[in-house]
Amino acid sequence: MKNVIRITFAVALLAIAAIPSALLAQHDGVIQTAVCREVQLRAQAAVEAGEPYRNKGQLQKTAAHVVDAAQSAGEIDAACASCILSQFARGIPIAEQSACGPDAPPCEPGDCVNRTPCVDTTETCVEPVCAQTTEGDIICIEGLAPCGELLECTESSACPPGWVCVTTFCCNKYVCISPALICGGATE
Repeated sequence: MKNVIRITFAVALLAIAAIPSALLAQHDGVIQTAVCREVQLRAQAAVEAGEPYRNKGQLQKTAAHVVDAAQSAGEIDAACASCILSQFARGIPIAEQSACGPDAPPCEPGDCVNRTPCVDTTETCVEPVCAQTTEGDIICIEGLAPCGELLECTESSACPPGWVCVTTFCCNKYVCISPALICGGATE
């Protein structure tokens, strides 16, 4: 049974590797979305975290694990998965891989009515939203943070060590945000 799975996986990777790079640029839809790009970045990060690999197949399996999970969850379609996996199958170094979609737009702080979502590449937050610290940094934080339980502040130095004071957030007051509530997503 394991040999059948390995052979099926190997054939699938060879088929993906045979797709000319010119076709990848012609895909419409999901490939052109920031979500596809974010899945690609997650796959690249997973591959880099697992280095060194004994062989190319292990590297491809690591990337496929991330991409398959995203496709099963409905985040991406087969065209996006093909764009990402074919580059690993052809042995293109990560630094030279073509983007499978645009990078996510910069985080813009919102308010309680206009909560701007942000990209959380580590998937640590349930509802990541953009916020601004008193120092002017834009950060991605957990949008489900309970306002009543957060400390009020006027600047980050008034918060516990490592925490930041956030000015633009749904709580309608300046609040201290713990490192646990800061998502692994985009910051400016």
